[in-house]
Amino acid sequence: MMTQKKIAEMLGISRTTVARALQENSSIKEETRQRVLQLVRETQYEKNYLGSSLAGRKKIVHAFVVKSKNEFYTKEIQRGMQKIQKKYAKYRLEIRVHLHDINQPQEQVAMLENILSQQEQMDGLLIVPLEKNKIYSLLKPYLTKIPVISLTMQLHSDIPHVGTDYHRQGRIVANILSYCLREGESLVILDNGDDKLSTQDYLNGFLERISEEKLDILGPYRCHGIQESVDLLKDLSSKKKIRAVFSNRYAQNIIRELPDSWFLEKNIVVNGMSEGIQQLLLEKKVIATVTEEVYEEAAFAGKLLFQILYQNKKVQKMWSKTNSKIIYLENLEKK
Repeated sequence: MMTQKKIAEMLGISRTTVARALQENSSIKEETRQRVLQLVRETQYEKNYLGSSLAGRKKIVHAFVVKSKNEFYTKEIQRGMQKIQKKYAKYRLEIRVHLHDINQPQEQVAMLENILSQQEQMDGLLIVPLEKNKIYSLLKPYLTKIPVISLTMQLHSDIPHVGTDYHRQGRIVANILSYCLREGESLVILDNGDDKLSTQDYLNGFLERISEEKLDILGPYRCHGIQESVDLLKDLSSKKKIRAVFSNRYAQNIIRELPDSWFLEKNIVVNGMSEGIQQLLLEKKVIATVTEEVYEEAAFAGKLLFQILYQNKKVQKMWSKTNSKIIYLENLEKK
């Protein structure tokens, strides 16, 4: 079995030097540390390496996550972070979660800038980047020392990313509706703007797929919120028979403002998940929802960062896509 003593003998250094290199002791030259880590990888010394890390210094990972209007998304991504914190606490891994309002991206930039400028301990970073260009510019000088993984929104092609393909999710919604509609039937598309996370990709994917169908497509209409969307749908319905509706944003809120009689012979599929969407499925106002697994996204990103920090794993994929789920009333998980 490979040991620190054998690694020391193979490299012609002391066992103490090997131990300090694995613990990232600042007294060890970077060249020596890299030689040790390379041999660790080649000899598959991971098990013992992890054991030695229990006695090493605490590693601190900062997690910059987003407070969205969709409370389900926020709760699930926080739950994923909590799982990682609990799972790897014995390795002295601490995750410090910073929650930022999706509509206040400058606050996220300011906090990251402050942590870096104050030279606070940051051994790794998990981030849902709201201002991608500014965030990447801040991090670029540190990328050789601090491993960074983005979630939900891809920060940069040079940065490992874990997230959902929202463009594909939009296509899935369009595909479901295409089976519900006949040639020439009317579909209304509402564009309620970009939430900087997913809505623009939802819309682009939906438009790309639905354009393949021979339907009477109305829109996309650029709306400015819930009430304007509701008024538009009521007006269009008074003029012609609407059979389906898609909105890239505020869908559940828009549906709630419409009278029950409005839903007769109409097909609606939405993106995402929340308690509100679950209720709409139960009320049969929504046929289905296509949603990401936010909890798994956060947990997988945390696991990947742990492997980088403690096992010296190299990232094989720059974008690890998480699964999408189609939820109908029949397969809705009831609690």
